[in-house]
Amino acid sequence: ISATLKTIIAKPEGLFWFVIIISLFLCAVLSDFVIPHKVDVSNRSKILAAPDLVNFAGTDRLGRDVFSRTLIGIKISLYIGFAARTVALIIGVVLGIMAAYYGGFVDNLISRLIDSTLAFPSLLLAIAISISIGQGYTTIVISLFLVSWAPIARLIRSAAIQLVNLPYIEAARSYGAGDMRILFTHILPNCSSTIIVSFTSGIAATIMSESSLTFLGLGPDASVPTIGQMIYSGVHDFNAPWVVLFPSFFLLLLIVSFNIFGDILRDALDPREN
Repeated sequence: ISATLKTIIAKPEGLFWFVIIISLFLCAVLSDFVIPHKVDVSNRSKILAAPDLVNFAGTDRLGRDVFSRTLIGIKISLYIGFAARTVALIIGVVLGIMAAYYGGFVDNLISRLIDSTLAFPSLLLAIAISISIGQGYTTIVISLFLVSWAPIARLIRSAAIQLVNLPYIEAARSYGAGDMRILFTHILPNCSSTIIVSFTSGIAATIMSESSLTFLGLGPDASVPTIGQMIYSGVHDFNAPWVVLFPSFFLLLLIVSFNIFGDILRDALDPREN
């Protein structure tokens, strides 16, 4: 991983997007300490105030600081994105390598489960799950990993199925290695590049879905400053475009940076894909 990272940051484009992602992470981690204003405090004298030296990104219709709320929104988006993607990755990787290794009935069962999940539009399925469970951080994480594991499982199955009949796997079997040892010691490490790229690239889609759900009011309480909820609250404030533009810019930056960095990471891990 360190060698791959050195290869990426050796290129100007890779270094640029790596710095952007690290900066966004720092904003998220330090947001509680660096925000200039409390996110739940209203200033009635500065409702929909334009950006100035006190409120860098202006205020919303309740007089709350848009800049401070956006920094907290970035933290929430990254938290939900990483949590949902991590759970989806674990489920997808385990089911994918099991389907490839065991084949037969197990492969057919897992493949049908994957196809059934992919038959529904992911966002509509996430909306349905969120409505049935209720509001909250946990609800969004559950709904997002339930709609995200299937593409990962299909991708890992395709990568692992090329490995299961290779000579070194047959040699491991002949030496008496058990199924779990072969799966997690011999097959899984050789799928690591696919796993890393899938995780990195998928975060962008997960964050976009999270913002869509919170935009529709299916996320945490309305007082929580999520990016989607902030965009929704400012949609009709035509005379105060900063209420929407600032969180929208950071949402775009999050999605674009993870998408492009995922492509760069893919090319570094597998030059044949370039």
